[in-house]
Amino acid sequence: MRDSEIDRSKSSACPRCLTGDARVVARSPRPGVWTMHLCTVCFYTWRSTEPDYATSAEALSPRFRIDPSRLGEGWAMPEVPPLRNTE
Repeated sequence: MRDSEIDRSKSSACPRCLTGDARVVARSPRPGVWTMHLCTVCFYTWRSTEPDYATSAEALSPRFRIDPSRLGEGWAMPEVPPLRNTE
């Protein structure tokens, strides 16, 4: 699915951050088999065929819940140190 084909007209609730900004970003080659969703807030992705614990806000463990207002507080990736001379 090309970026221009992403379904921006419909949004659904994200099971991880509970915002209503999840979009359909891909569909199965065989129509109706699965749909891939992406949350545009926390970038959580899931396929419609995954179990409830990954696709349902009610079933997702609270340990995996994200507060969207705190997303900017995340740690940046550390720099990779220079290679050591092993000679």
